[in-house]
Amino acid sequence: MYIDHCLKEGVNMTKDLFFKLFVVSLVGISLLCSTECFSAGSKKSQKIKKYTYNIKPAVGMSVEDILLKTKDSVVKMKSSSYKASMESRTDLQGNGRKDTKNDKVNPPDVEQFEVNIKFMKPYLFQARLIRSNFGPEGAVMTYRPDKDNSVFHVKMNKMPFAVKRKLEKEKSGKLLVMTFSVALSTLSYYATAGNAISILGTTEIGKNKCYIVRINVGKQSKYSLNKNSLSGDLGIPDPIKEIVIDNIGKRFENGITRIDYFIKADGFLPVLIEEYAGDELHTRVKFEDIKLNNIKMDEF
Repeated sequence: MYIDHCLKEGVNMTKDLFFKLFVVSLVGISLLCSTECFSAGSKKSQKIKKYTYNIKPAVGMSVEDILLKTKDSVVKMKSSSYKASMESRTDLQGNGRKDTKNDKVNPPDVEQFEVNIKFMKPYLFQARLIRSNFGPEGAVMTYRPDKDNSVFHVKMNKMPFAVKRKLEKEKSGKLLVMTFSVALSTLSYYATAGNAISILGTTEIGKNKCYIVRINVGKQSKYSLNKNSLSGDLGIPDPIKEIVIDNIGKRFENGITRIDYFIKADGFLPVLIEEYAGDELHTRVKFEDIKLNNIKMDEF
């Protein structure tokens, strides 16, 4: 009887431990993947620091040349590893500030994260969180659409197992679209959807000469939001295209009026993307420490 009692207690303790680990994992995953997480309220409004660029004329290049060369670079790329980071305002709506002072719980004014990413064609993806103000550091997200394009897995730091999550439940997540394929697909979408596009000039980003391609976002492109309007030769899975389209729609909701793409002149890959709502910098995305064709399948 005593042995049976101990075995029963042991089983109950195991179940209780598993349940606690499961709950902790789900909480952490929600923090990692959602961009709707809330903190205890910002004491004062934050802004993203604007950079000052020394812009020179772009000689001998057209928008068409840059788009074609960028597409050629992304299409030929078999794999890549890089560090990606994002800063994005949450307190802007349209061209004015969203008043949140009366909310009991406010989102952080600026969402920030930095990740190390491994990517392999057509869309094998893995991101390790370096730092974030909305997710647990050290967490790893892996997406293997060759096995199942509707789910991804997240393994928390010091957790013994990864947890599977449905992709359709995480459309607000930003990590899964931090790729050159998505950056090019989004740029191509705006360039062919009736928006004014121009070369602002050249500047240096991290000692690299970059062309600045500016998109003045027009309201008319709002009416062609569907995954078929995205480039079909980049290997982007349909569930990821749905997230891209959802993000394009959110740009209209956030009042984004222009997007600047900083594209390296020697490799024709975007290294910096800035989105503005009126005169306010809304979102900045960086790609750094880029290495090409250096990843193997067994790393995912």
